[in-house]
Amino acid sequence: MNLKLQLLCDAPEAVALVQRYWAVDAAGQYREKVSDLLPFRAFTRPAQITQYVREQCRVFDLNQACPRCGEPVRITSRSAARPSPQRSSRPCERCAGKIEQAMREARAQAEKTLADSLQAYMKARPSGTVDYAAVTDDIALLLIALHEALEPAMAQGTFGSAECRALAPKHVGHFIRRLYQAGVLLEEPSQAQRGTYFLKDGQLRVKDSQRVYALMPGIPPGQLRAVLAAYHQRSFNDAPRLFDLWLDYAEADCMAYFEAQCILYAHQLYDDEHAEVRSALRGGLEHYCVAQMWSAICRVVRDAASLANRTYYDRAKASATLPGKLRRYLERARREAFELKGCTRPEVQPPGALGMVFQDLFGIDENTTGTMVWATFAHRSEEWMATGEPTSWMAARRLMVRALQSDMPFATLERFAQTLKAGVALEAAIDEVLARLPAAGA
Repeated sequence: MNLKLQLLCDAPEAVALVQRYWAVDAAGQYREKVSDLLPFRAFTRPAQITQYVREQCRVFDLNQACPRCGEPVRITSRSAARPSPQRSSRPCERCAGKIEQAMREARAQAEKTLADSLQAYMKARPSGTVDYAAVTDDIALLLIALHEALEPAMAQGTFGSAECRALAPKHVGHFIRRLYQAGVLLEEPSQAQRGTYFLKDGQLRVKDSQRVYALMPGIPPGQLRAVLAAYHQRSFNDAPRLFDLWLDYAEADCMAYFEAQCILYAHQLYDDEHAEVRSALRGGLEHYCVAQMWSAICRVVRDAASLANRTYYDRAKASATLPGKLRRYLERARREAFELKGCTRPEVQPPGALGMVFQDLFGIDENTTGTMVWATFAHRSEEWMATGEPTSWMAARRLMVRALQSDMPFATLERFAQTLKAGVALEAAIDEVLARLPAAGA
């Protein structure tokens, strides 16, 4: 042992105790056990002696050199001393102070850079007000669903992404981004918890799950329910936007089921494989219903699980076959036109607020095929009606759509019946009644 003592006391008995505590013999062993130093004053336990000695002197081990400056490092216990010279794994007190100071300055600079970046980010946010009466049909549906998922938080001010879990079974962040990109949501960094925004490689990054949003200005205080009530009265005739939103929702509903099945059978997929599965599901949903897609998922996941039990396969290889299995199964189902059975909705996977909005407004649920969903939306607008139908069929469909858009279904049917009763031919009667209805979009 090669120790240097720096006494902090001058009382003879304290000095003597310190010297006895740290004294070593020629073999480098401590001369006395700590318990042999008792009793001392009112101390009755070795731990009290150790603490007292630590307060009365500073000890430097000359056998341990600071890795930065080579000076001896301070030790605070007998066990920390080393019998032979070596480089210490920690710096001396002076170097440690310099390191701590440098770290404080670096943290302060990083916080300043983050604050400046965040300030610029907030200044770049959209400003002004939104005409909520003019939003597109898909955004109107999402706002209705978001209100049902968040009530009353949506009307009270800000809300976090994590609070929107009831919006859909999966991919809630996608629907929130869709609203944000449409300009109806305003990001509120000042309301987010610490650590939501951070710098990485000099760029401002954000944890999506911790973002905080608020509705863009444009709704008078207390009028949110009135705005949403007006949405319920819409004709909802933008078929492409509505169908695209339904595909997003149905895909999320299927992915929630898929991931639950993968957990059940211990399958793990990479991000690119997840993307392939989503693509296959979206293609299938244009023709089949969600319940049928669940059945297809269940089949291919079980097939992959049985494959993993073969001697020349393992779980990872079997999991990698899932995207191809699903796509091939759906293609064969369409090519051979065999019926896909449907599954019932799992109790642990509710449809979410958006699913309930589709069901309440359009009668669409997990048993409605993609073909029927498109027809449901397309038949609400003359613009998206099928062009391959006979002229008389198209005229009849146009009559029904126009009657619903004009909110005159009963009056239209009554006038049509009177026209037929007067002896007018069927196609001529359709044209006559159609001519008396307001033009589309009027």
